[in-house]
Amino acid sequence: SNTFVLPIVKAASETVKIEWGDGTKSIGVNGDNTHVYAVGGVYTVKIESRLFGGIYFNNTGDRAKVTSVANFGDGLFRALSGGFHGCSSLTTVNAHNLKFVPTTAQNAFNGCSSLTVVSINLSNITDASYLFLGNISLLSAKITTSSKLVNTASMFYNCPLLTNAPLFDTSNVTNTTEMFLSNTSIVTVPLFDLSKVVTAVNMFRSCVNFAIVPPFNLSSCTNATNMFFNCTLTTQSYSDFLINLATLSLKSGVSFHGGNSKYNPAAAIARAYLISNFGWTITDGGAA
Repeated sequence: SNTFVLPIVKAASETVKIEWGDGTKSIGVNGDNTHVYAVGGVYTVKIESRLFGGIYFNNTGDRAKVTSVANFGDGLFRALSGGFHGCSSLTTVNAHNLKFVPTTAQNAFNGCSSLTVVSINLSNITDASYLFLGNISLLSAKITTSSKLVNTASMFYNCPLLTNAPLFDTSNVTNTTEMFLSNTSIVTVPLFDLSKVVTAVNMFRSCVNFAIVPPFNLSSCTNATNMFFNCTLTTQSYSDFLINLATLSLKSGVSFHGGNSKYNPAAAIARAYLISNFGWTITDGGAA
């Protein structure tokens, strides 16, 4: 097709100029902006706006025609939630200069199944849930300035080609539910600051190649059900993890799953202490 429909969000007071990449320009309106090209092909569309409401495909319309976001520029974005949801042909995103006014990026790149590389600034974002859910081709993600994040639930759910989890600031995150669920290729995870995390349900569930776990601080956690379900951590790594937990002041009555991982004699003492002193319910592969 030689037609492209660009859905944008624009307040009445905002001026949005669109360069369609074929030498023509138009002033953007709120909602669908339709452009008919003389011939079909690949075009670079540029948007000029000092304060921009955002792009909002939200799994509808011409989402499959977008192949790349070359640059988010230096303007301010009012909204990104659902913006590129379902853009299945999108391969790269460069948003390291992105300046947010809103606090949520929920579902922003959900279902971008061709996305391989992304760089994004989450400086004002508190909710990044489902941000990259279903990015089955994602190989690399760089996240900068994320200190305000509170919710990362399902952030990288079902990104099966991601081998290394990106390091970013999680010091204020309270919800990591299903954060890396079904990332079957992931082998390394950095020492995330999980000290404020309350729920870590299914955080690494079915990360079947994940073998070395950092000594996460779960002192605020009240629910770690199936955290490592279907994972097999090395005996040494899992043992060190349990021993470290026993040095912390933990919440009582936590349900924790260590997957198929086994523990050594020193960790057996720590494990028994977690059960007797904090009332934890621990499921794992048993003694090595």
